[in-house]
Amino acid sequence: INDNSPQFKEESINLEIRESAARGARFVIEEAHDADELDREKQQEINLLLTALDGGSPQRSDEGVNGDVTYEFGHVTEDVKKIFNIDRKVGEIRVVGAVDYETTTSFEIRVKAKDGLGLSSYSKAIIHITDVNDNAPAVNLKSLTNPIPEDTLPGTESNPLIRDFLPLVSTAERSGHSGTFL
Repeated sequence: INDNSPQFKEESINLEIRESAARGARFVIEEAHDADELDREKQQEINLLLTALDGGSPQRSDEGVNGDVTYEFGHVTEDVKKIFNIDRKVGEIRVVGAVDYETTTSFEIRVKAKDGLGLSSYSKAIIHITDVNDNAPAVNLKSLTNPIPEDTLPGTESNPLIRDFLPLVSTAERSGHSGTFL
């Protein structure tokens, strides 16, 4: 008789996924157990006493459809479906799209475990995206020309634009004061 829903051990499942995770990377979630399912490691046999009455019913078993658990995401957006999917048989969450920390730092996805006759329960998978150094620093330089005569005396103040620009990029020796030449 199918009188038990599959149950997750925890109501919340925490996963940490690096934003550099490759497509196809798998992340195992805790398995949901259905009390209708026989555990052959604990008990290999069940002895039943069947008393048949006139017009008796066939023996019902918790094997098969009652104990088969499948997994699926609860209500998720199309964007989430483009990034993650779940293996229906084993419940592995897989990366199928680009994960970007700068776009989203975490996801909360409801995971549904359902047995063959439709009894179900939910757990929440919380996926934390960890940042990786995937954005190179950008330096945007514009050309700036300010001729300095060769007979310029040491200590002469240059153009203020040059003074502000030199601390960023400079190959000339400087006295330590921005824009002042030796």
